[in-house]
Amino acid sequence: MKKFLIPTLIFLIFLVPGTIQGGNNLEEFFCIDFLGYPLAGSSGRQESREKLPLHHEVNIFSEDPSRAWIAGKPGNGIGEKIWFEIEPGIRELLIINGHTMESSSFEANNRIKTAELQIWAAIYKPGMASEIGRLFHGYPASQAFKIELEDTSRKQIIEIEENWDDVKNAMDELLDRVKEVSGYAYLMTLEIREIYHGTESGNTGITEISWNLLPEYAGPGGLGIMDLRGKWQNKNGSPWESLELEWYPYYQGWTAYTDGNPYDAGIWEIGNGKISLYSDSKRDQFFFYGWPLGPDRIILIDESGKASTWKKDR
Repeated sequence: MKKFLIPTLIFLIFLVPGTIQGGNNLEEFFCIDFLGYPLAGSSGRQESREKLPLHHEVNIFSEDPSRAWIAGKPGNGIGEKIWFEIEPGIRELLIINGHTMESSSFEANNRIKTAELQIWAAIYKPGMASEIGRLFHGYPASQAFKIELEDTSRKQIIEIEENWDDVKNAMDELLDRVKEVSGYAYLMTLEIREIYHGTESGNTGITEISWNLLPEYAGPGGLGIMDLRGKWQNKNGSPWESLELEWYPYYQGWTAYTDGNPYDAGIWEIGNGKISLYSDSKRDQFFFYGWPLGPDRIILIDESGKASTWKKDR
């Protein structure tokens, strides 16, 4: 999940390589499914008709400093969790601590001092999806590890060293053990352990979480699967009027449209700064490099050097 701010603080975290950790250590995760955003959920959020949009879990992906996830159970937030969908290949997490709507809100509310992170291989079975989300059963794909955050509203980098092949093997192991699977996701949990106390409020939250990928897992301009999946409208430079990139369990499909109708389709993958499209029907292959032009806009360069500009539907 590529972001465009320049981080300032760096911490190094070593993860224990994973297969399924802890055997049958099952946890349930209900994830809210908002189109265009990674799956997310939490042990609780502050809820009111007026403030729900300001405190929702998905706000950590909104890139809006006026919104944050605010832990909602009685107390100071210690022991509460937020979980969110990730993709393999993360080399660093980027976190904006606290509620940064303005300097007074950052100081008034609690901030996280230490937290425990863990990666999970998670599946949902038939009948476990609703209109607003999905209930996942998760198994640890890494051991839990501790991070410490500075008491600042600046973006902080947590560098992560993980053998992501082992994490993917943990998912493969889980899928082999379960017969009926409707979908899967890699999830990361963040559990609050210690806090910096605010001057007025007992609320604790996070404004933003994002990540950067290892080169071999990254697409054009460092973009990841979650940045690229969705429908893109061509603004100029391509014979296709739109391109839809889907990322479903067991199938990563793309469809190109002209005149409102499917023109070509196949499977896609990313890595080493490139997106590769493999055609099912026409036996063609398309390879693009490029870079983001900002949120929801990208320029793609094909192998002949021809450029096209795209805007993502939200």
